[in-house]
Amino acid sequence: MNIEQLLYIVEVAKYNSLSIAAQNLHVTQSNISQSITNLEKELGIKVLKRSRGHGAVPTDEGRIILKLAYEIQKKLEEIKETANLLNSTEVGELKISSLPGLMTFLVKAIASFRHDYPYVNLEVSDKSGSAVIEDVRQHKTDIGLITYSSDLNINMEGIAFEALIEGKQKVYVSKHSPLAILGTITPHDILDQTLVTYKGEFMQYFV
Repeated sequence: MNIEQLLYIVEVAKYNSLSIAAQNLHVTQSNISQSITNLEKELGIKVLKRSRGHGAVPTDEGRIILKLAYEIQKKLEEIKETANLLNSTEVGELKISSLPGLMTFLVKAIASFRHDYPYVNLEVSDKSGSAVIEDVRQHKTDIGLITYSSDLNINMEGIAFEALIEGKQKVYVSKHSPLAILGTITPHDILDQTLVTYKGEFMQYFV
């Protein structure tokens, strides 16, 4: 018995298919089939019942073996992750300044970064757009995230920047509002409306 055989039966059982398992694991279907046959001979039980109509379906005994094989697979992944963390020698500090509204875009990136570089101290602060730019200009932060428009009178001299995403201004109204039936809202349509906005330089400029 070897680890490969256990990984094969877990992958086949996941999709009830030798062909899909072979494709996912980048091996030939015959290789998987022979490995599983050898494993079943060694264990003395049938792990998977194979048929053209139903594919490869675990037997009652096979379900018990598969449960143990799955646990072994998870332990192997845990060992690899632990080894990666132990091998990660990157140390230091990373500072990010951002507008409050952009923090939601950082959550997954920060989680991924912390996983890959556990010994790097990460500091994130939310500030106004002009404060973010000044932090970058004065080397108080490594990365700055702002909402930017070429119409805004913002001094970007000495700042290297690029667009990550493009957005549009949207107006949210009650479904009972007469504006709800309009596909597009013009500035003229909202002149006599009471607006609720967040307090930010870009939004103030837009209003």
